[in-house]
Amino acid sequence: MADKYFRSTVLNVDLEAITNNYKVLEEMHPNKTMMPVVKANSYGLGSIMIANHLKTLGASFFCVATLDEAIELRMHGIREKILILSSIPPHAINKAIQHRVAIAAPSKEWLEETIQHIDDSSEKTVWIHIKLDTGMNRLGIKDEQTYQDMINMIHEHPNLVFEGAFSHFSSADEDNETSRKQYARFESLIESAERPAYVHIQNSAGTLRFKSDLCNAFRPGIALYGYYPSAFVENNTKAILKPSAQLVSEVTQVKKVNKGEV
Repeated sequence: MADKYFRSTVLNVDLEAITNNYKVLEEMHPNKTMMPVVKANSYGLGSIMIANHLKTLGASFFCVATLDEAIELRMHGIREKILILSSIPPHAINKAIQHRVAIAAPSKEWLEETIQHIDDSSEKTVWIHIKLDTGMNRLGIKDEQTYQDMINMIHEHPNLVFEGAFSHFSSADEDNETSRKQYARFESLIESAERPAYVHIQNSAGTLRFKSDLCNAFRPGIALYGYYPSAFVENNTKAILKPSAQLVSEVTQVKKVNKGEV
């Protein structure tokens, strides 16, 4: 513990538990690329420490939420592939190119505007993962024609590489038909055009509940750290996860309060 730390409350992170969870999830989806989600400072557990640990286990592709998070990993020596799951401001595209990260393209309009900001003198490429909206109604495109148009736009630009297509389950942690409907829409869109290097839709709940012949990558987040997305998921998976976080503190003071005392 550093000398500057003078609090009696400590968050302990068990890297052995994370190792266990990584291997459990890896065994559930053999021969597929695990893309650990280390956004929000790895859910508050320390993204730099955890990313470095996951590297030793074989992780080669990380996911974050923002460009700032991606740059932070790069500045701390993480050289593996990084995908920004949320869209970045179009004017920030050259920073993404500079730091060699992959980015999500949520719409045709976003892609058109972003292309206008690419430095003409740049000789580096940036990897694009097209976001498909299969029912969450947040980010992404829904129709085959727009999907194909975006693929064509990417191929026509010398700095862009069509590397992936992905979506996100809205409620895979619940007992409903929504996820199956989303998967069917996702499959239809993917099969309507050329297949990119990475196809992924499974978040933690999807990773724990579903197999996918369509996808060759998956994105566990909270499950990697040892926590089930819901009681329903915990009761409907064979995976045994180990919690990795423990908050330890001390009792500062104990008082006896008489009944009615204010």
